[in-house]
Amino acid sequence: ISLNNLGSLFSSMKQHDIAVDLYGKCLSVWEAIIGKDNERFATTLGNIGIVYYRQKEYGSALAYFEEALEFYAKHPEQYTDSIKSIGELAVACFYYLQQDVNVDQNELQKDLNIFKSKYATYILN
Repeated sequence: ISLNNLGSLFSSMKQHDIAVDLYGKCLSVWEAIIGKDNERFATTLGNIGIVYYRQKEYGSALAYFEEALEFYAKHPEQYTDSIKSIGELAVACFYYLQQDVNVDQNELQKDLNIFKSKYATYILN
């Protein structure tokens, strides 16, 4: 919990590299102690995604958001707010990636369609 909190502190101070490093250490601890299929692990994934989102590294952010959503979507009744907030950030990542001329737009559209088929029900409700 302390590593996650320190990651949030450094993220708020815009020291993104330190925040990601602390969150990464936190993930390692969560995985060793409680496993990956856990709310705390998913929360930390979302936190890393937010750091990358703030840095406008939308591809990296999206990867972390989707991994967090994998957990939350297994328990939609418990994590409605988390699904909605992380899902909206993920959709924003897709939007910003569409603006990037260096991104393969056909692949991005396929990924967006897959994302919508998995999570749109949760995000829109």
